[in-house]
Amino acid sequence: RLPRLGADRPLYMISQLTRGNPFSLAYNFFLLSRVNQSTKRASVIRSLGRSRSPLALEKLIASLENPDPEIRRSAALALGDSGQPKAIQVLVDHVNDPNSDVRDEAARALGMLGDDAVVPVLIAALDDDDYELRSAAAESLARMSSPEARDALVERLDGPFDRTLFPVIFEGLSRGQGGAKTGDLRVVRPAARCLSEIGSRALRLQVTNAIARALGIGEEYARLIQQNPYDRDSDLHAVIGRTRRTVSELQWDSDDVLNVVTAFERMALAQMENDIPAFIGHACEVAERVCAQFSASADEVTVVSEGCAALRILRESGQLAALGDYAVIFALLVLHRIVVAAQSDSA
Repeated sequence: RLPRLGADRPLYMISQLTRGNPFSLAYNFFLLSRVNQSTKRASVIRSLGRSRSPLALEKLIASLENPDPEIRRSAALALGDSGQPKAIQVLVDHVNDPNSDVRDEAARALGMLGDDAVVPVLIAALDDDDYELRSAAAESLARMSSPEARDALVERLDGPFDRTLFPVIFEGLSRGQGGAKTGDLRVVRPAARCLSEIGSRALRLQVTNAIARALGIGEEYARLIQQNPYDRDSDLHAVIGRTRRTVSELQWDSDDVLNVVTAFERMALAQMENDIPAFIGHACEVAERVCAQFSASADEVTVVSEGCAALRILRESGQLAALGDYAVIFALLVLHRIVVAAQSDSA
């Protein structure tokens, strides 16, 4: 049975029914009246939020007080799915309530709703003792369009390394907004510097992937490290070929051409011989030469400047070599992105 929400006027009810997906709303209310198992009810509650109907709001808010914690968590996330502005204050109240057990889900839901008005609430949550709430707040801030939200996350990276928070910030800021290919380039250097603080191999790969994504490489790094070695080798040769062509098309000073070409061909040879240290050295040399000639002013943050900085930091700290075979993938993709960006900037 659909909720009345205190509205008896037929036109009002019709207007509410036409918002969101009325079929999903009706179906999930029907399921909710039939399902008793808590896991299934929690799933139905989440689906109710995805109907994006305002008529589901009352049920979702009431479910925040359900005695089953799984249903409470699903209800908080469902309010984020709902897209309903009226859910914002309820979620804010839960984030600010130290006795609530759905604070992190409420913080994530606020990010899903995307209202910049809640940015101060989420920034304050970054200082909470609960690491799950801090992580959820960081995830949501990274989704916001407000410069204040992203600035707050970048500012956090200037402090002591937080192993629960920093990887979340790297991941969130690495993603471009509004269809942009590059993410927030300000995350590249802090991520490179922090790699030595991370012991987990999986987390290290996540952070290097975030660096690559922020530079505009997308998911190519993640794709290649999961690829079988034979196909990967073929793809790497193709990237080397594309990079060679782009390097040759750049307008080099006559004194630099021979040095750049020599370093590049030595890099290509090192890849064929699986000489990882030599490959890293030559790739970084080519990147530095590109940066020296084609980078903008020293204070400007660009793909060229930050890509070169990432390679430099990781090489000098030994973290690039520590990636093993994946170092070749990372260094080559970053170098290719640098030369493509240099070509675009100088066009």
